Amino acid sequence: MKRVGKPVFFIVFIFIILFTVVQVTGLTYQYGDVQTKYVKSLNDIRWGIDIRGGVDVTFTPPEGIDATTEQMDAATATINQRLVTLGITDSECYTDYNNQRIIVRFPWQSGEEDFDPEQAVKEIGETALLTFRL
Repeated sequence: MKRVGKPVFFIVFIFIILFTVVQVTGLTYQYGDVQTKYVKSLNDIRWGIDIRGGVDVTFTPPEGIDATTEQMDAATATINQRLVTLGITDSECYTDYNNQRIIVRFPWQSGEEDFDPEQAVKEIGETALLTFRL
């Protein structure tokens, strides 16, 4: 077996250090007022709902209304659009057609200290009128 020389070891070591620094500090490019992030830094990463906590809510149609598959899909698309508009792109949204439920999960925002889950659910559910019609 041939041994690897010292220059190769140091080049690999420098690449490891470089990748570590880029991951910790991030990689951004700014042109005027526009800032583009190519690699998020440690401060920009949102911790998942299992690590830091967050919101886990279930939306159902009102009593006595039997929602169709199209209505459930439309409601799910509306909730997903509201989450993206609020800047929550790491959410999970499941539609349970058998039990007529929409299950939404999303983590707390990084750096947010006074997180109110009830206010977050209210924003998602009451931004516009979400109704199930016959």
